[in-house]
Amino acid sequence: IIGGCAGVTPLPDYPAMSDADAMRTIADRQEAVRSVSAECDLYLTDPQGQTVSLDGVLVAQTPGSLRLRAWKFGHAVFDLTLTGGKGWVMLPDNRQASRKLDPANISARRVGDAFELLGPSYFRTASSVNEVRPTGGPLLVVRGWALGRDDVVCEIDRRTLTPRRFVMGTADGTNASEIKLDGWAVTQNGMVWPLRMSLASPMGEVLVVIRSVELNGDIPVGAFVAPKRAVELP
Repeated sequence: IIGGCAGVTPLPDYPAMSDADAMRTIADRQEAVRSVSAECDLYLTDPQGQTVSLDGVLVAQTPGSLRLRAWKFGHAVFDLTLTGGKGWVMLPDNRQASRKLDPANISARRVGDAFELLGPSYFRTASSVNEVRPTGGPLLVVRGWALGRDDVVCEIDRRTLTPRRFVMGTADGTNASEIKLDGWAVTQNGMVWPLRMSLASPMGEVLVVIRSVELNGDIPVGAFVAPKRAVELP
């Protein structure tokens, strides 16, 4: 488990290797992550710039299951459940708070996209984009298939082989969305995971700042059963 002293252990450095070998190395490493449990701070910002800050707990399990529950002043005000290709969200009863947390204004579902991209599938099929950045530089830039599209670009730190930024959008950059991954740290079992996820799109921004995380721990039975008050996402 990583707590307040997260990031003290340096990330492992990898020797120089071909782009294809680098992608296989990342895919194998990410495939070893079967579950994630974390305490976090959650910041939801709508397109008008209004931000709601919450205390949250996040659990995820491959393939494709995620639960994010958040509190404000000790009261549960937000719950996102993604599993089996479907999603449910629970919002507070208070109308003013509900407007600020409206999933139509804040793309909270993007948290699930980040976890999908951090799985092995994308890195198994993506290929380097030499026309964007020369190969051999500090960043390895690749493009591949994910989230139902074939134009997802990822920037990877070559030294540590950690994905730092995913970009999805049109060729001219309009309506583009991005996922930034920072604060990569080593867990007690020697695995690595980002402690800061920023998910931005025209629909708003979701920032997840992880305070503590456990990889491949036990996930409680029923963790991915949505609350009764939750409504299914379109």
